[in-house]
Amino acid sequence: MDVYLCDQGKAGGEQMFLEDRFEPRPEGRPRVKANIIFIYQLGTFKNYVEMIRELSHEYGHATLPPVGGFSAPENWINGHLGEHLYMRWLTQDLASKKIQRYDTMGAELDVMRGYLDKNVTPLVRGFHANGPNIPAIKKKNGAAANLWLGMMLHAETVLPADSFRRALLAGGRDAAELAVLHAQEPMRNTLALCAAADMTLVGIGQIGPTAPLVVDGFLS
Repeated sequence: MDVYLCDQGKAGGEQMFLEDRFEPRPEGRPRVKANIIFIYQLGTFKNYVEMIRELSHEYGHATLPPVGGFSAPENWINGHLGEHLYMRWLTQDLASKKIQRYDTMGAELDVMRGYLDKNVTPLVRGFHANGPNIPAIKKKNGAAANLWLGMMLHAETVLPADSFRRALLAGGRDAAELAVLHAQEPMRNTLALCAAADMTLVGIGQIGPTAPLVVDGFLS
C-alpha cells in the first residue's frame, strides 16, 4: 500500500487501485496496480484529529472488505467502519502508552476520546437500543448505514478477533468469494445448524443468564 500526502487536489482523501507511476520498477517489468491512499490539501486540515480521522477513513476503504449499496453517507461504508475502528484502537493504544502523539498525527488523548464520544458511542448506543434490525439495514439509507455501523462496532467489543474477522467477511464481495466462505468447515456447520433449526437464539453482549436474546436476528 502506498500513501501520498498532497498539497494540491480537492480537500479530503480517496483510496484507489491503480498503477503507481512513482513506484520504482526494474527495467522492462510492467507496472502493476497498487492499493493507494491520497490525502489532498494538507494545509486545509484544521486540527490533528481531523488528519488522523481522514487517514483512518481511507485506510478503512483500503483494508476492510467492501460494504456498498448505501445511499448515505456514501456508497461504500467500509471507510466509515475503518474510521471508527481505527480511531478506537488508536485511542486505546494511546491511553495504554503503546503509542505516542506522533502516531496519531499529534492528536492528544482527550481529543481522541472526544471524537469517540461524539461519533462512535452514539452508533453503539443506537444498536443497544434497537438490536440487530436486519429489515431496517436492508433499506440501505443513511439510517441503515448507522445501524450496520453500530452493530459492527458493538460486535468488535464482544467477539474474539477471529470471529469478528469472519463476521466482516460473511457477506462476500461476489458469488465466487461467498462460495469459498461457505465451503469452510465452521461456516458449513453453522449453515447446517441454521437449516435444521426452527428458530435461532443469539445472545447480544456478554453471554450469561441475563443476556438479551434476539430471535432470528443474526442467523436465518
